[in-house]
Amino acid sequence: MVENKSRPRTVVAMIRHGEKIDNTIFDRFKYDWVAHDPILTPNGCFYAREKGVNIKKHHIVEWEELVGGNFDKITVESSPYCRTMMTAANICLGMDVTEFKVNYMFSES
Repeated sequence: MVENKSRPRTVVAMIRHGEKIDNTIFDRFKYDWVAHDPILTPNGCFYAREKGVNIKKHHIVEWEELVGGNFDKITVESSPYCRTMMTAANICLGMDVTEFKVNYMFSES
């Protein structure tokens, strides 16, 4: 069997959004828009950034070994909701990734 060297080395990791402002002590500051598209709490932002640091420090090397080579590029994608975009932005900060993409196919119908 001939090995296909042109195949991209891809790993997909899905992460749930960080702690959102509803259902927390910040609930008293909730406005109508928050009920439909809540933002992250400060803790939610902090832990998302820490998740990015953890991924960069521990998992990237593991995943590169799994696929048999180094990644050329790391792409972070998010659904179009405030909480998920804020999570993605903070994960990117932790990983030193400069951008993320909004994927409108990752949304509720």
